[in-house]
Amino acid sequence: MCLSLLSVILEKIRKRDKEQRTGRMRGEELFVRQLADEYGISPKSITRDLNDIKAFFADQRELAGNVELAYSYQRKCYYLSMDDFLSSRELFALVEVMIGSRAFSKLETLQVAGKLKRFTSAVDRALLEDLIRNEIRCFSEVKHDCDSVQDNLWQLAHCIRERREISIEYYRADRTCVTHRLRPASVMFADHYFYLIAFPAQEDREKPLYFRVDRIRSITVHRKCGNGQDLPFRRFWTSCPRPGFWNRQEKIM
Repeated sequence: MCLSLLSVILEKIRKRDKEQRTGRMRGEELFVRQLADEYGISPKSITRDLNDIKAFFADQRELAGNVELAYSYQRKCYYLSMDDFLSSRELFALVEVMIGSRAFSKLETLQVAGKLKRFTSAVDRALLEDLIRNEIRCFSEVKHDCDSVQDNLWQLAHCIRERREISIEYYRADRTCVTHRLRPASVMFADHYFYLIAFPAQEDREKPLYFRVDRIRSITVHRKCGNGQDLPFRRFWTSCPRPGFWNRQEKIM
């Protein structure tokens, strides 16, 4: 009987990489009475076999990884616990930060929150869904000029890593749409918005300019790459300034 139970659990572990993407694995519950009825033996035998499996997981880390067959006294059941998952309280904290920052549109926020809650346990998923539902009900969306802040951030991240020059179509505060050719240096977040920190491509400027990422309507990536040896770039990367290192309010375009 122990081998039958063990084979079932090990099969779940072998499928873990696939099932982690949907969150069905973590917190799956094993009730002693239900297993006893399924296999037609006594609950004491099931409990003994489960304890043997717990000991097996503790001794066979190379095979099972950081998996533990734990017992919930509240639910009165066993469940699989894996260290490589975020806890429910960690997930809720991340969702709270995301909703509170209002950095993304309501649709993007709901999409990310929906994906995150799949990785919580079956026990906590309903509670997490209720908490998210209550928070999102009072969500006040910040107006963005771009189609997706996430898409802009991802494209800028690649350009920064490769130090490529870019041209952006950008809405200024007076709603005038202008074009800038820039050498992007970094991205920061403050006061509900992401900011692109960049140097003008055709100017020898000591301090960078700041552009709100949500006001960037389009990004064109050029072949020209910076080598990081230009004076402003060199000073920027060697000083590693923190957000607010320069007077950001005077430099927002």
